[in-house]
Amino acid sequence: MTTANASSFGEQLRSNFTGAVDKAKEISEGIRDHVDSSYRAIGRGIKEVKAGTEDAVRKTRHAIKERPLTTAATVGIAGFALGLLAGWVIAKRRS
Repeated sequence: MTTANASSFGEQLRSNFTGAVDKAKEISEGIRDHVDSSYRAIGRGIKEVKAGTEDAVRKTRHAIKERPLTTAATVGIAGFALGLLAGWVIAKRRS
């Protein structure tokens, strides 16, 4: 191998290695951008869910204060119905 060929081979090797490193950096930056945007989207989603939940709790509290007897009756009937359903399922499994 001559000195010119060795020098040319070294330059090609260096160029290919530099190209591979640059491509890896591009891929890494693309992944980082995607992860960052996903993280921000999840944060926005959590804030929206939190706001919606707080609003639902506020409305529920208002409805309870506005009609306490109706609320108590509804909860009692729902509890009774769930108890009947649970008893029916347990009895069905035993037989």
